[in-house]
Amino acid sequence: MSAQMVRVAVDALGGDHAPHAAIEGVRIALSEDPALHVRLVATPAVLRTAEGLLRDVASQVTFVPSGEGVPDGHHPAPYLRRHPDASIAVAVREVRDGHADAALGVGHTGSVMIAARWILGTLPGVLRPVAAGVLPIGAQPVLVDLGTSAECDARELLTFAALGAAYARAMRGISAPRIALVSNGREPGKGTRVVQEAYALFEERVPNFIGYREGTDMVDGDADVLVADGYIGNVIIKWMEGIAHQLAALSGATRELAEQIERMRDVTLSRLPISLLGVPGVVLPGHGRSQAADIGRLLARSADAVRGRLAELVRQEIAHFVGEVSAERE
Repeated sequence: MSAQMVRVAVDALGGDHAPHAAIEGVRIALSEDPALHVRLVATPAVLRTAEGLLRDVASQVTFVPSGEGVPDGHHPAPYLRRHPDASIAVAVREVRDGHADAALGVGHTGSVMIAARWILGTLPGVLRPVAAGVLPIGAQPVLVDLGTSAECDARELLTFAALGAAYARAMRGISAPRIALVSNGREPGKGTRVVQEAYALFEERVPNFIGYREGTDMVDGDADVLVADGYIGNVIIKWMEGIAHQLAALSGATRELAEQIERMRDVTLSRLPISLLGVPGVVLPGHGRSQAADIGRLLARSADAVRGRLAELVRQEIAHFVGEVSAERE
């Protein structure tokens, strides 16, 4: 059976290595997936260059003109207000208008999140989008949030559980994901006031809630989804990145250790495929350090998310988990 055709809008102007990393990443992904079609978004000058470089995969590319990308050092919100034709905004509008099934942007994660929130809106019960990804080591749990919401309340953590469960279903094929709250111990009463309040909500409303899980459970624990605020989630990812770099510097590593180090290196934010959840569509932000191979992987992950019905499953899980919460707020 042939793969489902997937259309991904790619902002070619974001990131430290734009636009060449995006263009070469598109070539990599298209050569590996003949059912993938890219709508490449960039200024007319960049698109003219891209047309020549992508001539061998031209049948799989549509060139979409835009304004400039969000410059380094600019806060994305005021810039996007002043420049509605910015490349990331145009890429997200491709999803809103039905021209693309997913959008991919690397560079400033805040630019991707703000564009997605303003242009696509959020699902009922979701105040703001959050980032989720699979940690590619050990039991490979889904971690949410990876850094978009540094402070949140217990009800927002409940939303994160719904989003994480949907991601585990779509991207890992787990029909009944086991969900845990990240805390500083497994015993009842651990954690901050917000985490304790979330624990009570999870016990009442989250199927397959298995309680608290602490740092020692991150790799080989029994949770399929780990829920934390964005502050803790981002610290976890960057701590793992630091450990991976330290281990990689060791000499005389065994083959098994070397393989584990390489898996840990995949946790780095430039290589870990992350999905922005809570918007009515598939949007993937990539780190600004992303190279061509990283962007190729992100494009492949975008196609996986569309074929795995991620957006539909997210909508279903949110309605199931937080419908009552949404009604209370109204």
